[in-house]
Order: sequence, then C-alpha cells, then structure tokens
Amino acid sequence: TFTEWFTQLGGSRGSLDRMWDPIAYALGFIDCDHISARAMLTIFMLFAIRTEASVLRMLEGSPQTGLHDPIIAYLEERGVKINLKSACRDIVHE
Repeated sequence: TFTEWFTQLGGSRGSLDRMWDPIAYALGFIDCDHISARAMLTIFMLFAIRTEASVLRMLEGSPQTGLHDPIIAYLEERGVKINLKSACRDIVHE
C-alpha cells in the first residue's frame, strides 16, 4: 500500500493523515492504507512531468471544484475551522 511504502521511507502517520489521505480523497481515491503505492505514485508522476496535466482534465471542472473543495469539506467534517481573512499565530493540535 501507499502507507507501507511511505512509512518505509521514513514518512509519518501524521503526514499521511493530514496531507496524503486528503489528497487521495480529492483525487477520487480511497485512503492511503488501502490504495497501492503504484497508483498514487503514477498520478503524482504524471502531474510532475506533464506541465499540461491540469489542461488534460485530470480534474473534473476547476481546481477549486475538483481539488480544493473536497479537501476543505474533508477538513470541515472533522471540525477544522478555516479562516481565510485571519493571520495564523499558532497551530494547536493533539
């Protein structure tokens, strides 16, 4: 799985939970514990080497609709409050 591959290279569970799972969900995948590393790495390599990837309709609709909104929804469902017009002075986490 992507999780196994990532943690073998020194990645943390927190990074998976905070960053990689939301990215996988936004791309229409399942969580990193259940998706193959090959699938995740293939899509990221495509974005890395193909500068026109966004033009190829890798996301349905705009990046706001296809990428940002799903990540925002995922975070808000878990109690995260996003304040765009406020400066961040401290990040409090468990």
